[in-house]
Amino acid sequence: MKYEVEDKGPEYMRCAIKMAQLHDILYLSLPDNMLALEDTRMIADLIKKNTPLRKLNLSSNQLDADCAALIANSLIYNKTLRLLDVSKNLLGDLGVYLLLTPLVRKHL
Repeated sequence: MKYEVEDKGPEYMRCAIKMAQLHDILYLSLPDNMLALEDTRMIADLIKKNTPLRKLNLSSNQLDADCAALIANSLIYNKTLRLLDVSKNLLGDLGVYLLLTPLVRKHL
């Protein structure tokens, strides 16, 4: 059975993250919500808990290198996430590097 949660506004975002922790959510899409550092802390916690989440769309938000560092740290512990969309954010070269580092280490 495939469960999916899609974005329905900024207030829905926090509820969706909490639901993904409690239920078998496989795909969470939160584009264009102006997500920043505080929101990223919740998302990183979700990733670190290794829920069944397979796809996470965080495109078109306000994620920067600090946000990337939080997500990268959580990716070290995650074994289920297969797709992470962080396109159209403010990551810069450092943010991209931080996100790729744990992924490269997993495959060495």
